[in-house]
Amino acid sequence: MPPFAREDFQGCAFNRATADASQGSAAFEVPQAYRRWVRNLFVELSAAIGAPDPVLLGSQLHLLYDGGMLAASLNQNKTIASASRAAAAALVDAALASAARSA
Repeated sequence: MPPFAREDFQGCAFNRATADASQGSAAFEVPQAYRRWVRNLFVELSAAIGAPDPVLLGSQLHLLYDGGMLAASLNQNKTIASASRAAAAALVDAALASAARSA
């Protein structure tokens, strides 16, 4: 179960930590490092499945991930995980179909 599907989900701890943090402080830099790691993970996974533009797909998936967490937290939308999963599948399918057409 994704964290944002839990009843007690309060949003991303890293996003909350940076809300009032000063640039250059640990409270700002640690979440930034985490975000880079997540973005790189999506790019690496996109490359691993053969996406023709893994940076683009990785960025799209990262945006979807962020939006899902925000919807779960601010809107208290506990069903957003299934919608996010379907949107991610559509993005992946579109990227792979594009790769197949180019081959």
